[in-house]
Amino acid sequence: MSWSDPEAPLCAGIVDDLAAAGIKAFGPSRAAAQLEGSKGFTKDLCKANSIPTAAYERFTAAEPAKRYVRAQGAPIVVKADGLAAGKGVVVATSLAEAEAAIDMMFGGGLGEAGADVVVEEFLQGEEASFFALCDGETAIPFASAQDHKRAFDGDDGPNTGGMGAYSPAPVMTPEMSRRAMDEIVLPTVRAMKAMGAPYKGVLFAGLMITADGPKLIEYNVRFGDPECQVLMLRLMSDLVPALLACCDGMLKNFDLRWYPDAALTVVMAAKGYPGPTTKGSVIEGSRPLPRSRVWKSFMPAPKPTAAASSRTAAACSTFPRSARRWRRRRRAAYQAIDRIRWADGFCRRDIGFRAVERERKGLGGAFDVPISIGREVLHRNVECKPHLGIMTLLVALCFDVRKERVLRDDTNVGNGTLGHAGSCRPLSRLRLQVDRHHRRPHLCAHRREGRRSSCSTAIRKQTSCGTGLLRPWRNISA
Repeated sequence: MSWSDPEAPLCAGIVDDLAAAGIKAFGPSRAAAQLEGSKGFTKDLCKANSIPTAAYERFTAAEPAKRYVRAQGAPIVVKADGLAAGKGVVVATSLAEAEAAIDMMFGGGLGEAGADVVVEEFLQGEEASFFALCDGETAIPFASAQDHKRAFDGDDGPNTGGMGAYSPAPVMTPEMSRRAMDEIVLPTVRAMKAMGAPYKGVLFAGLMITADGPKLIEYNVRFGDPECQVLMLRLMSDLVPALLACCDGMLKNFDLRWYPDAALTVVMAAKGYPGPTTKGSVIEGSRPLPRSRVWKSFMPAPKPTAAASSRTAAACSTFPRSARRWRRRRRAAYQAIDRIRWADGFCRRDIGFRAVERERKGLGGAFDVPISIGREVLHRNVECKPHLGIMTLLVALCFDVRKERVLRDDTNVGNGTLGHAGSCRPLSRLRLQVDRHHRRPHLCAHRREGRRSSCSTAIRKQTSCGTGLLRPWRNISA
């Protein structure tokens, strides 16, 4: 099986060529890859299928585009229709900047990618990256992340291919993820199938979370960089069976499991990026610190390495998701970055600032937990209280009818089984515990008489909020 990435070969039809040669390939066909290959195609598809996105117009000449910009005012977004390696979007804060971007694109600054231009409304909100696996008919959510597109601290400077990312994105609550699937991803999959170009592969939706809900900014037809680094660190399931399920149209019978840890990555780039850069500068460094990894074309080694591209190194860190840990994740990633010696390189020093700010204000996240009681399956939000340092399964989670309702034998929680719990506590007494060896959340509870146990100590030290595999920590009896 072949896994095709990045976008240029996909849009050129490499999956079609591999299929013709009898090689199974994960990725969209040439026709389906238009979702990234042409921003105008995607905007038209959104309009035709009532998928929420920014208001826009398409242009093939500079003067009509400038007239539209003057009529709409600034800020406004100017996009090259084709592939431009992450450099084809200009968020213009003034009319002069917008007109300069239009002249640059139609003047050949981006080659054929700028032959057509999309000018669209500037959306207010918080950006997030949402991923789904698709098999042409079925789509399942993969994970969320938050990218940092601007080149400099404080979200300043030109757009880039990404200067860092973290996962999961706190803004993507269970309700927001459900809306992203129902209002954006699934209508897109249905529309592509109706067009005779079923979409198979990973669909990366760049979203703006507005006051009205999620709106589509753009699609990528691949695992993005740097988002892919943080997603792979969190994935508990084997990736290859998931890719095969996409190829074989079997996603309806597939499920994914995730570690409760969160991950953060910082990208190093050559000075001048995303503009012209000098290749061949020397990079030196040593092995990364514990709980961190270094990715991309440069791998730390005793021997100096020559920079081969503009964005060359990325340091990732992971920690369990519990109170006051976003700052630790960021500190670990920057400690790994600071061990890399690259005179001609730079990086942003504020990756993850939104998550750190949420943490500072004591704002938590939430996730969706499926709970099966008999034949009844309930989905409820589980809320994280970072200032408490524990995860509490609220009474409202499954005691909608009677507060005294208890879990019964063989009750399934997520993909695990609680086991013999015929006389369990009410669910309000349960806590999530993380196995320190496998980093998987488990269910445990205090005994009614309040006797202190190893469970209570483990809760305080190891509890995390996440949606990984739930397994029984021990049998819970009255």
